[in-house]
Amino acid sequence: MATRILLIQLQPHLVPTMDEAKARAALTAFAELPLVTDHRVTEGDENGAFINFEYKTNDLAALWHECQERIYQNSLLAFQLQRASMAIAQGDDGWEDCLLLHHFNPETEVDEFLE
Repeated sequence: MATRILLIQLQPHLVPTMDEAKARAALTAFAELPLVTDHRVTEGDENGAFINFEYKTNDLAALWHECQERIYQNSLLAFQLQRASMAIAQGDDGWEDCLLLHHFNPETEVDEFLE
């Protein structure tokens, strides 16, 4: 199975009431899962500040499932992260055929992850 990257881009300015430190802590803790073989965090500012959390894995489907369970469901922070982040997965050809799995704008069409 090929190593792939799941990228979560956090844009804290989209939800000003969100506790950015808690969001960063949750996304950093996610990297401790056994499914994650490596990770890195980068930051930038393009139409607002953003933080990219990249998680390398050998099982992208399982990692995406964990992401949905741990990051995007069942808490106030999850509700806020839904509205302040995007999740993108590398495809077979790297970022050329990436999948948009989650978008902060619910009107944006997302890709279905097919295992």
